[in-house]
Amino acid sequence: RVVARGGTRCIGVSASLGFDAALQQIFLGLFTGAALAVPSTRVVRAVDSLIEFWRNSEVDLADATPTLMRMLAAAPASCGLSLPLGTLLVGGEVMRGEDPSRLWSRFGAELEIFNLYGVAECGIDATAHKVGVGDGAEASVPVGESLEHCHVFIADRDGRELPNGATGEVFIGGEAVGAGYPADPVLTQERFLSRE
Repeated sequence: RVVARGGTRCIGVSASLGFDAALQQIFLGLFTGAALAVPSTRVVRAVDSLIEFWRNSEVDLADATPTLMRMLAAAPASCGLSLPLGTLLVGGEVMRGEDPSRLWSRFGAELEIFNLYGVAECGIDATAHKVGVGDGAEASVPVGESLEHCHVFIADRDGRELPNGATGEVFIGGEAVGAGYPADPVLTQERFLSRE
């Protein structure tokens, strides 16, 4: 739903292959028929090298953390004034309100940015928000609405759903949530709740 655009031709796999985000990048390529561009660890660690790799590989969709977004926005002038990307999926940390506008100011407002939220126990992402110019007015960018395979809500400590705007804990349900930790039944009981 987030990136189901027929135009994605090449996905940049920047996460370590042992990290769950890499699975998202790899399977997205398999499901959409896009090529995968996998840089070396050395390239990923240097933002100028990563931008050059994306440009040379014609990467048009990549995944990043807000920290990488800030590094991209602060990239040296030698990196040029545009990114080859059409879409940037961002997650793993809180996205500050000013992060998208800094990136757009540096590389152009045509870049689509999605803020994603989720945990490994629910198939990586559970929510998505297409970032807009107005999102910069807040301290952080919203994490968005539940993806089709999840039900995300805020609840009190007893698991009772709270109204919109209330403060509580994030609960994720749905077919994407795992069954628990096979080797740790105590932690499974603590973290995985049944709502009958």
